[in-house]
Amino acid sequence: MLRQGINQLFLFGSYDMMKKLLLGVERDTPISPHQSLLLGIVAGALGPFFNNPVDVVKTRLMAQLVVEGEKPKYTGAAQCMVRIFREEGARTLMKGTMMRIARVAPGMGITFTTVEKVTQWLG
Repeated sequence: MLRQGINQLFLFGSYDMMKKLLLGVERDTPISPHQSLLLGIVAGALGPFFNNPVDVVKTRLMAQLVVEGEKPKYTGAAQCMVRIFREEGARTLMKGTMMRIARVAPGMGITFTTVEKVTQWLG
C-alpha cells in the first residue's frame, strides 16, 4: 500500500503542480496534446523514481527463504531498507529504476493526454 501511495502521490500531485508552475494554468484549463504528453511523461517518471526503494524492499521481503529455526535476513520493511543501504549502498535501492521509468512514463503521458482531450470534448 505504501508503494502505491507514493506512486500515486507523485503521479497525480506532480501533474497538476507542473501544469500550474510551468504553464501558468489551473487544473481545469485545457492545454495542448504535446504539453499534456510531456507533463504526463515527467509525472509518470516521478512515481517509479520515488517508490523504487520501497519496491526493492518489497521484493526482497517476498523473495527471501525463511528456514525454520533460523532468523530471517530481513525482519521487516524498515530493517530491510536500512540493511540494504548499509550493506549494499543506496544504488541498490535504485536498481531497476530506469527500466521502470521507460515502461511506465510513456504510458502515463498518453493517459494524461487522453484525459485532457476527453475533458475538452465533454466541456
